[in-house]
Amino acid sequence: MVILRPKYGFWIGSWPTNLLRRLLFTQNTCMIKLLHHSLRTLFKYRLYTLVSWIGLGVSLASIWFIADYIQQSRQYDAFHEKNQNIYRLTMDVTAGGQTDQYATTGLPPGDLLQQNFPDVTAYARLGFHAADVRVGQKVFRESGFYQANPQTLEVFSFDLLAGKREQATTQPNIILLTRSLAEKYFNSIDIIGEQIMVGEENFTVSGVFQDWPPNAHLQINALIMATAQTAYDPQEWFNLENYTYVLLAPTANAEKLNEHLQAFTDRELTPLLEDSGLAVRFHAQPLREIYFSPGLVDDVPKGNRMYLVALAIAGLLVLGIAGLNFINLTLTRSVQRTKEIRLKKILGISRRRLLLQSSTESGVMTVLILLLSTLLIFGFARTYSAYTGFDALALDGKWLLIGLLPLLVLVLGLLGTSYSGIYLSFSSRTVHEAGTAQTWLKNTLLGLEYVLTGVILIVTLAIGQQLDFIRQKDLGFSQDQIQIVALPDTEHTPGKVHELKARIQQLAGVKNASLVSGGALPGEENGKEVFQVIIDGKKTEKVYNIYRIDEDYFDLLEIPLARGRNFDPEQLNDRSGSVIINQALVRALGWEEPIGRRIWYGEDTPLEVVGVIENFHNKSLHHLIEPIVFLYNTNYAGKLLVKAPPGAGGMIRSEWETLFPEIAFSLTYFDQFLAAMYSREDQLAQLFRFFALIALLLCCTGLFALFSLHVHQRTREMSIRKVLGAGPVHLLRSVTRRYSRITLISVAVAMPIAWWLIKRWLQAFSYRIEPGPDLFLVSGALMLLVSTLVITYHLIRVLRVNPVDALKTE
Repeated sequence: MVILRPKYGFWIGSWPTNLLRRLLFTQNTCMIKLLHHSLRTLFKYRLYTLVSWIGLGVSLASIWFIADYIQQSRQYDAFHEKNQNIYRLTMDVTAGGQTDQYATTGLPPGDLLQQNFPDVTAYARLGFHAADVRVGQKVFRESGFYQANPQTLEVFSFDLLAGKREQATTQPNIILLTRSLAEKYFNSIDIIGEQIMVGEENFTVSGVFQDWPPNAHLQINALIMATAQTAYDPQEWFNLENYTYVLLAPTANAEKLNEHLQAFTDRELTPLLEDSGLAVRFHAQPLREIYFSPGLVDDVPKGNRMYLVALAIAGLLVLGIAGLNFINLTLTRSVQRTKEIRLKKILGISRRRLLLQSSTESGVMTVLILLLSTLLIFGFARTYSAYTGFDALALDGKWLLIGLLPLLVLVLGLLGTSYSGIYLSFSSRTVHEAGTAQTWLKNTLLGLEYVLTGVILIVTLAIGQQLDFIRQKDLGFSQDQIQIVALPDTEHTPGKVHELKARIQQLAGVKNASLVSGGALPGEENGKEVFQVIIDGKKTEKVYNIYRIDEDYFDLLEIPLARGRNFDPEQLNDRSGSVIINQALVRALGWEEPIGRRIWYGEDTPLEVVGVIENFHNKSLHHLIEPIVFLYNTNYAGKLLVKAPPGAGGMIRSEWETLFPEIAFSLTYFDQFLAAMYSREDQLAQLFRFFALIALLLCCTGLFALFSLHVHQRTREMSIRKVLGAGPVHLLRSVTRRYSRITLISVAVAMPIAWWLIKRWLQAFSYRIEPGPDLFLVSGALMLLVSTLVITYHLIRVLRVNPVDALKTE
């Protein structure tokens, strides 16, 4: 072994260290000197360094958050250990030629399917349950409470923190709580045996499980364990208040499950529906596909893959803009250093030293950018978590991204310094200025930046216009000063509910109040029922939306009557023998005179149409207006609508606590409820506004840096023009002609791309805007205005320079 003792005072041995010694300790290639020189160079051109540093740092942090959001969204329900073998049963009900698809089923399917299909090893049935909770003297109104069969713990992954799985399902009147609820109620998870009241029943806590992560399609906060059922009434097939999931054996074939579901339906259900005009079909939906599948009746909140794609595209566009900006600025800085590099070659500095210097500068810049992006990620991680519920600092599944982002920045830096590091180091030693090739490349890169920025700006403006259209569109009903009071979920207090309404109507400032059943609120997912109508002289079954309301419903919401009259509670027939329909139903049936017509519902007793109300949007603007049948029925009222100023909330609460002292009071505002229907669109708009701002700032700063160099290089020329009598307008035109042309061409290229993206996004709305020329004109004018302001700033600085001083400097 050869032992080397370099002059720096410590030992390095063996031949593989020769290369390291040459790199670290040879005078011409000392890394310390290279780092020092790189930092000096970056500081010397600090304007370009700062623009590139901030632009790419912000872009990389944005990409990190976007990648995490997309990854977490694509991993919905992946935390369940058996997620690949879990399927949800959905139910299609066809009547009168119309099919409605339900995410829920009745009680029998899961149990009977397990008995008759060997590949089904277990099933989970989750039924909606009341969520008025009383713990000691405290009352709470909760969500996510489900009545479940014991096998639910076998199908899904529940991490029990307290209690034993065997005991958690075998005792009567038991409940399992999430960790967050246990700590909320008792400040501890050691609560086995504690008593709580849900609705009007007492339950014993037999288990505490870890909260499910945010990327679960169904958020379960409590499980009320139900006893096993062995016999089912035929009507329970249509008690559509349960989510049913089946667990297949690992070797089972999912296609055979759908085949068996059809045979199962023919055997168990078809005989019960004979001569009814109804047809039912079950489908098996993979658990991992539920979140992004089309929404069904009574379905869980849904995601939209198009939004993820749009978010990814926006992030990549911003990254592309920042990358192009970085390359362009680095290339510009390299061109500006032409004389410096040529002079170094004349003085004998080796080609390897120039290449190493160029690479070191790229490496130092990469480290600085990564440090900034890391600080931004840590700084905004909590805000991101509050906004999405996801943890951006979790590294699971991000190792590829961690490796790609530094490599990407390094490649961008090498591309930018390739002119000085490769082209100039291998060219002759003759000193000359950059030619038209470099100018063309810089202009092309700047044009691409403007194209990407134009696309983001146009799409952002289009999203804003659509959201403004949604907010300003007349929905056909009033939403101002309407408060929603959630009523007790019990059948034992109908008298108190009517008394509450009467008391509230007498309060000062209250204009009206109305009792409605669940689903009778515009924008709310409502139930549908089978009706019979006469078509071509034959009684035909149809499925329509059903709203159970009282006589004050239309007046409170200010929905005008088109024909006929409103319900009259004094008329006995209106309580059980009359209906009101909307214009969409009249049009669907082709009735010229609907008043006095008959509709059959349930029993053979006909219901007389006494009124027709004008159409209103009963769902979000993603959907068309649907036919609706209104029944006078307050026996199952789930909400009390109150039209009163916001300050009346305290008086309403006081009346509530007088009648329902043991039940939590819940009040929401109707306008906020409607706005929540478009929360995803609002989030998308906010994100695109952020990206549009970042993109515009990057273009502005890039143009600012590039034009400062352009003006610096033409200072002598412009000084001579001033001496020869050129005015400010002439000077402005001479230096802005090229950049104005780049902006106009870029906007022209961005228009068709943005138009295609906008049309794709608007297809999700049944009511939407038509993209007009104003979108493109405003975007183009904004980009031209910003470019002009940036250029004018530099021109003013040049005009204030004394030509004599400028020529003397040259």
